[in-house]
Amino acid sequence: MRRATSQEALYRFTVPSPVGEIVCLSRHDRILGLAFPGRLQLLEKLSHNAEVLIQPVEELRCVLQEHLNQPKQDPNLFSTLPVELLGSDFQKKVWLELVKIPWGETRSYSELAITVGKGVHPRAVARAVALNPILILIPCHRVISKSGELSGYSGGVEKKRQLLEWEQKNLPTKRS
Repeated sequence: MRRATSQEALYRFTVPSPVGEIVCLSRHDRILGLAFPGRLQLLEKLSHNAEVLIQPVEELRCVLQEHLNQPKQDPNLFSTLPVELLGSDFQKKVWLELVKIPWGETRSYSELAITVGKGVHPRAVARAVALNPILILIPCHRVISKSGELSGYSGGVEKKRQLLEWEQKNLPTKRS
C-alpha cells in the first residue's frame, strides 16, 4: 500500500455519519482514508512519517458530512467526492468494482472475484477488500460471505450490519 511522504502535511478530522463518528484522513482537498474511531490502523499506515494536523479541511468536511447523511440526494458517493486511492493496481481494481455494487445490495467475495477478472481467487479479492482505506465511500460493507453471512469488516460486523440496514431504510428514490 502506498503511503503519504514525510514532506506532505495531512489532515485528520471527524465527521458524523448515520452509524457514528467517522475519522477522515485527507491530503488537503482529497480524501485518503475513512475509518471508525478505535480502528485506525489503515489510516496510520497511510500517514506513516507524515505530519498529521488534527484539524478539518472545512470545505471537504462539509461536503463529506452532507454525502454521508443524505443518501437520497446522491447515492453514488464515490463519484462526487475528491478521493485519492492509495493501493496496488489490483487493490484499486477491486475497490472500483466495489463502487459498482448498487446501494442497498450485497455481493459475495466469489461474485466480486468474477467481476474483477478471470482466474482471480476470492481470497485475493477478500484481502484487497480488507485493505480498503475509504470505508463507506468504497462500500466494502456490501461484500458478504458466500453463505450470505456478514463477516470481515474493519469497522466490525455490527457496524457492517448497521450500514446495510441503514442503506435498506434509505434507498435512493429513482429520478425520472
